Amino acid sequence: MGASAMRILGVGLVIFLSAVFQACSTGSQPPTTEQQPETVAAVAGATSVPPEPTATPTPTQTPTPVPETPQAPEPTPASTAVPSPQDAMAGLTELTWPGGFMVDESTRWQELFDTLTTAEQSCIRTSVGEDLESVLEQPVMPGETYRAWEAPVFGCLEQDTATGIFLASMADDLRGLPVENVDCLGRFVMGTDLAGVVAASAPDAGSDGAAVLDQFTQGLMGCIVGLIPTGEGGMAGVAVPLPGDESLLWRHLTGGPVFSAPTVVDGVIYAGSEDGRIYALDAETGEVQWSFETSGAVVLSPTVDGGTVYARSNDNHVYALSADDGELMWRHETGGWGGFSPVASGGLVYLGATAEGDFRIHALDAASGETVWVAGMPTPVDTGFAPAVVGGKVYVPGQYGEFHALDALSGEMVWSFDKGITADSPPTVLEGVVYLTAVNRAYALSEETGDLLWDYDTDQFPARDFPAVIADGVYYFSPDNNLYALDPATGAVRWSYDVGDMINTKPLAVGGVVYVGTESNRFYALDSGTGAVLWSREAGDYGLESPTVAESVLYVESSDGRLRALNAVIGEEIWGFDKGYFSDAQTYTVSDGVVYVGSFDGGVYAFTAPSIR
Repeated sequence: MGASAMRILGVGLVIFLSAVFQACSTGSQPPTTEQQPETVAAVAGATSVPPEPTATPTPTQTPTPVPETPQAPEPTPASTAVPSPQDAMAGLTELTWPGGFMVDESTRWQELFDTLTTAEQSCIRTSVGEDLESVLEQPVMPGETYRAWEAPVFGCLEQDTATGIFLASMADDLRGLPVENVDCLGRFVMGTDLAGVVAASAPDAGSDGAAVLDQFTQGLMGCIVGLIPTGEGGMAGVAVPLPGDESLLWRHLTGGPVFSAPTVVDGVIYAGSEDGRIYALDAETGEVQWSFETSGAVVLSPTVDGGTVYARSNDNHVYALSADDGELMWRHETGGWGGFSPVASGGLVYLGATAEGDFRIHALDAASGETVWVAGMPTPVDTGFAPAVVGGKVYVPGQYGEFHALDALSGEMVWSFDKGITADSPPTVLEGVVYLTAVNRAYALSEETGDLLWDYDTDQFPARDFPAVIADGVYYFSPDNNLYALDPATGAVRWSYDVGDMINTKPLAVGGVVYVGTESNRFYALDSGTGAVLWSREAGDYGLESPTVAESVLYVESSDGRLRALNAVIGEEIWGFDKGYFSDAQTYTVSDGVVYVGSFDGGVYAFTAPSIR
């Protein structure tokens, strides 16, 4: 992959894609699945000016048949000498530019500039100004160096021109890839604001930029993971249950990938989709009760409270809809997309939105959507970090290592605690104590005053944040290779266990057992009283995330895109489902003996939960 793409995607993703490219080009076959003549729909970029949304009642339907996936609009023919995506993808045997050269590390912008339209050239001259000559001498693929002028230059290019450049820069890795994968990549890139993606890779782009890059990389990965050749000129559909899986109750296919866990409330499944819609499905049948169209992808789980559905869309709005019929109650401009699902409590809705150029916590009136207060505090560390609302206070991290407690009704600062280091995990508030982790330290603070009650420092580096987990009178803390069981009253260590590698899942304590996973892809079940190993499981070449236990079944998501169910008593795998992608955010919900899963093929699936009885 070209170096410019490497800067955008990050080294980790490049390694992943390269491995998949190699596997595909050598004829690797997927696990046997029920074959479907489906392709993955392109993910279009969010529009800058959202049209007025409408609530659309959907006729009752049986969701089992698979509708034909809508195809992305064909791009207009290239008006310049730059190859169109269709030309660039034609067999991937001749990804060359007119004149016989390829876009590689030696290609200079001057060579491409000469092939552009007059309008594109004029726009670039205006955007770059007196630096034009030096810009044109620069290589198209500059390695890891960020160049501020690059985003404006891409903004001047026609979409087919920018797409051609991007695909040509990836030629070495794309060549030999099945045409279905490349077609998906081409349609996805054609529908993406590439100038925005380049801008998002700026060092000062912050968490909003990270959110843009995250969605972009998810789309690219989906085109690779989701389409693997079957050997007969077709492709294996993603997220299709294995033949004979009688646990499938129903599925409903939306128009785009479903990247978040469905929300289950009172017999209704609420889910967002990359197709820009929020869906309400009958939990028993999967039939659509209503759907609501926004102007951007809905990638976060909806929040349901008091008969209202609150959902965030990448069209830079939060929507409040009637849970009964999907009617729009209000919508609120957030100033940017990304962030966390709205948090509803006590007649207010808390969300992250831009104010005075900073991302801040806002409290809205749940009934009207009017702003009640905006927190006057340093910008939170991460737009994806949801505040904790407990006992009349809102707890949020500060930008420079502070931890703040705000009055939930007024937004006024109640107290602030300076940790000296940022924390990327939410606190746990229990019986008058706020428990917090920050890298390699555990803290206990007074809920009333913020005074430090105790802290425990492992002095181990590297370390990472996971939420404070309090269960059965024990504080479980897992910043490094060790799982610590602390006395929540004093911070004294009751026991610790070294799992041999960095722990990469938050501790899960259920029924006298603590579960953790490691970066070496091994999962452990430890006795919560002694730390003794009850069982451990080698996961193979995939990592495990997002553990949940229900009815003695341990659910985990694995990095090969599969939801797995293990016997929580002995660790044996008893069921699995290929959902087609992997995320560090949980994408499934277990409720009343049913597992609801979002999938890359656009499906919301319902399975009878496996049982060990």
